[in-house]
Amino acid sequence: MEDSIFRLTEEEEKELFEKGHIVFDSSALLSFYGYTERISEEYFNKVFETLKGRLWLPAQVIYEFEKNREKVITKPKGAYLNLSKSNGTTDGGYLESIQNGIDLIRKNTKSIQGQIKTLAERTIKDDKHPHIGQKNIGEFKDILKTFESNIEILNEGYDNLLNDTQNQIEEKIKELDEKSLSDNFRERLDKYFEHGKPYSYEKMLEIIKEGRFRYENEIPPGYEDEKKKIGFQKYGDLLLWFQIIDYAKDKNKPIIFVTNDVKVDWWQQDGDGQTSDTPRHELLFEFKDKSKQKVWFYTIDRLIFKSNKYLDTEVSDEIIEEIQNVNISNIDQEWLELLQDALDNEEDVRANHRYKYKGKALGTWLTGTAQRNKEGKKLEISAEIKEIGFDYNLRKRTPEASTKRFIRQLISDEDPLKVNYQNWFNSVIAPKKDDLSVGTIEHLNQVWELKFDEERYWDIPSKIKDRVDDWKEFRYDSKDNPRGKWSTNDREMGDLYTWVLKRKKYSDKMELILERFSPQEIEELKAEGFPIE
Repeated sequence: MEDSIFRLTEEEEKELFEKGHIVFDSSALLSFYGYTERISEEYFNKVFETLKGRLWLPAQVIYEFEKNREKVITKPKGAYLNLSKSNGTTDGGYLESIQNGIDLIRKNTKSIQGQIKTLAERTIKDDKHPHIGQKNIGEFKDILKTFESNIEILNEGYDNLLNDTQNQIEEKIKELDEKSLSDNFRERLDKYFEHGKPYSYEKMLEIIKEGRFRYENEIPPGYEDEKKKIGFQKYGDLLLWFQIIDYAKDKNKPIIFVTNDVKVDWWQQDGDGQTSDTPRHELLFEFKDKSKQKVWFYTIDRLIFKSNKYLDTEVSDEIIEEIQNVNISNIDQEWLELLQDALDNEEDVRANHRYKYKGKALGTWLTGTAQRNKEGKKLEISAEIKEIGFDYNLRKRTPEASTKRFIRQLISDEDPLKVNYQNWFNSVIAPKKDDLSVGTIEHLNQVWELKFDEERYWDIPSKIKDRVDDWKEFRYDSKDNPRGKWSTNDREMGDLYTWVLKRKKYSDKMELILERFSPQEIEELKAEGFPIE
């Protein structure tokens, strides 16, 4: 029986490495920016040098590489900036949190000073009640004074920490910017790789026309990008694929395609929905039919391993392991960011092979990670999934994680709108109080007081208080309520309208909140027909 094009024998693979031309896609090239200088040197000196004369970059790869190069190089800038101020991720904003903590200590100390001063004034006279001895009060004042001095020492230490850390952050960012301007890796690519020419505009339109049909029927490659990209960009993988086919026909050579893109529209999936190391069968068939040549796909680390085997490149096992670890880390990090985005958008995330988010098989990744965790693998990734707050049993973010996200958002919001946070708190956070740790509850209370200068209540009356606050805010909003009325219409009042209408109709409901209004406000409410005696 004739050998199948859907598998690669060792003899065929050996011939492929000895005679085939090697095509890198942009994901593989851009991954070099995440490697150490030692890895890059090993790759250039042993692999690229051996393959020189057979390395080719399609025009589509060059375009995508140039488009994304600076973003990849400078991506670590966000991690450095996040040390100071949180960007909304699960961690970060450490310096900002320290400053908020010191401010809260200082504020509470002032409050304690006021209380002890009042206590002394109310109890110092021995000719009237209440009177108590002042010895311990005086001692406590001395302790408090020492404590206040220590706060200033703490604050000075923080200022030194802040200045030093900010200087280091600025230096690191400067280095990244300089690396972006002077890119040794890009210059070396020109030495080893031949460059392909772009298609004409008319040719691209023809491919896009075919691409619409292919994507509607999930014919690879590229259909996974349809919902994530716009214009020509959504057909980038298809343009790249056609350029590789044309190159193979022109050179009459088999192709080794190197990619770190592990989407299902490039690779076969096994019975468990996991990505295999075999290219999609449709692609293998199309390539053979159009170019009369063989093609096979490899990730960067697999290319080195096979080069060692067939070409004696002698790259060390240590380097191969480092590359594998970096690649796995980068891929898992992308999945973690996607999971966080899904949870932030209150998605009903499911750990099964059918669940997709933004066109990506997030459920399959979660399932695979859970399985590997049972085998004692990917323990760090599982810990990060837990840190993000995903609960495999609940299939959503845990109450603890949701509350921590609420706290992070409130801390990072320089001008928080209280009504928005009240609604968020009452609808999402308060109902889950019993599932929260004491530390998280206390942290939220402290941040709330720091931001809004009021105590945060967790019981049912707190919802009533929040609603009354919303109502008063509407009453004194000259823009949305220019007439200054307590009750207008549903268009102006929004979801407040029904709640206020019930207070206007039922005197017992109005009586429950009456103490929250001033005498002047009560007179206004009476004048508008609210049932107040």
